[in-house]
Amino acid sequence: MNHNVRDNHDDVRYVLTEQGMRFLAARAGVPPSTFGEHGAVTYLKEADRDHPERAVKHVAHTLGLNRFMVGLARDARARGWRLGEWRNEAESTCRFVDEAGQATVRPDASGSIVAGGERIPFLVEYDRGTLDAGDFRSKFEGYRRYYASEAWRAAFAREPVLLFVCVDDRAAERVSRAAARSGGELELLITTESRSSRHGGNPDGATGAVWRRRVPGGELERWPRVPEPGAPMQSEPEPMNRAHARERSTPEVHATWRRGPRTKAWDELWRWLLSDDRAEGEGHRSEGQLEPPVEPHPE
Repeated sequence: MNHNVRDNHDDVRYVLTEQGMRFLAARAGVPPSTFGEHGAVTYLKEADRDHPERAVKHVAHTLGLNRFMVGLARDARARGWRLGEWRNEAESTCRFVDEAGQATVRPDASGSIVAGGERIPFLVEYDRGTLDAGDFRSKFEGYRRYYASEAWRAAFAREPVLLFVCVDDRAAERVSRAAARSGGELELLITTESRSSRHGGNPDGATGAVWRRRVPGGELERWPRVPEPGAPMQSEPEPMNRAHARERSTPEVHATWRRGPRTKAWDELWRWLLSDDRAEGEGHRSEGQLEPPVEPHPE
């Protein structure tokens, strides 16, 4: 590990070295070149060993996103729920083909909350107010096609909610305006870092009434919506693999979920971090899901 990376708060951040990446590749039984490209880990290349800051191009964005996700895991656990899975950008990327051709969506993160006997999937976009109108236009068009074609079935058993976490109210308003200009077909929930953080006025944090469908003026909503105790519960669906997704996809849509090779050690560490009793979690990935991603292939 190389620890000579610091953010604006002068905190030490650790970066995986190329040697560490090669070790993980060997443990996973995957060629280092494949693991380095698709392994969903950030590492410092040997050529950049004297410039560790190059390993993470957008430090503030990465730290902000991770801060939200860690807070979400904590807030879910406080409600008696749990963060069943957390996937990074590489794992969340979905390439698909619909009637209009090829398309790609790249959420900053995705995952699922396990609550009330259900697995509730979500996608996360973390916005620091740096995108322009063109960026939003292409982003929302990609998501419109993603939901319209049900390309999400390549990764989830039910439709995921799209969450936008913004650095401040100004950024949230820009996201809301851009979504409205996209035609209004896309449903999303918007919040800010400060509003979704846990404090005296919001003990539930990101799981509280901190989300709006439009900004400003939208009514504050809770997410996720979980059945009250005693209400009928749906059986929790199992995560879908790509083969199962293709069977359920319409003939016009073929999607592939970009999931990088993972090692058993990483899976065990992930379950340990999210489970109070250190038991096997329902979000555990099987060995059969460790293959490198494949490109979509229209039939």
